Amino acid sequence: MRGGPNSNITARNRQRNGTFAGVASYQLQEDAMKNYFDNLSTKTWLLLVIPAVVLAYPVARFVVPAVLHAVVPEVVRSVLKVI
Repeated sequence: MRGGPNSNITARNRQRNGTFAGVASYQLQEDAMKNYFDNLSTKTWLLLVIPAVVLAYPVARFVVPAVLHAVVPEVVRSVLKVI
């Protein structure tokens, strides 16, 4: 039955046969996302990037040094101060 209501499902099932059945589906999704991001306007990119920068700045300024201070032993810090 060509062009019937289930022809679209049959075409998708043919793509999923084989050992790596999910690869074809993943590639289609990846291409769709690349196409989506390629077509975003400048205003949309700014609306995505500005909050990311606003959140990343405090993390880089306060959290990273605190983690390094907790991880690096006091002996290493005293040697680095001498140098």
